[in-house]
Amino acid sequence: MDWENIYAAIYRAKKEALKPVKYLDEITLEDLVGIEKQKEEIVENTQRFLNGLPANNVLLWGARGTGKSSLIKAILNEYKNVNFKVRISNPHGVVAKALNSLADTINDMLVESKSNGLTLEESSNILLSNVDKLNISSNEAAASLEETAAAIEEITSNIRNNTENIAKMATYSNRVTSSANDGEKLATQTTQAMDEI
Repeated sequence: MDWENIYAAIYRAKKEALKPVKYLDEITLEDLVGIEKQKEEIVENTQRFLNGLPANNVLLWGARGTGKSSLIKAILNEYKNVNFKVRISNPHGVVAKALNSLADTINDMLVESKSNGLTLEESSNILLSNVDKLNISSNEAAASLEETAAAIEEITSNIRNNTENIAKMATYSNRVTSSANDGEKLATQTTQAMDEI
């Protein structure tokens, strides 16, 4: 049997074989109408049995198609998702003890899973907070780099302007020096000319 594609099997005593069940009926108690009293009695009886209290035996009778199997399937579907706090009181026999042990194991696993989930949630919140802080820091660093680049560009422009001004000043200085030399020569010539007169 391919247990990956089937969910359950029915044992056929005459053939001494399992017959695969490919579709499980997911009927619920709300799906069954017109038998409210019977539903209440079976739910109460099942709950008493699960709590280890005396439970009346149930006899379902009626013609084919009157809902006997549907009622039992609906009860089973209601209890298959129930929490695992329910225990059989004073368990007698291997099955009852095994069910209690299984319920304890499943309950422990659920508690551990919840704890792990809460830890993961807390860790993910911390991670998200750190990512937000990193994002803010990255944006601030980018803004600072932009400001620094603008300041460097302004300084470079100032240095370029200063270099040009220094070159002009050197030119002016050379002209002034040349003019001063010319003035000195002229003054010397003027003095000599005055001495000769």
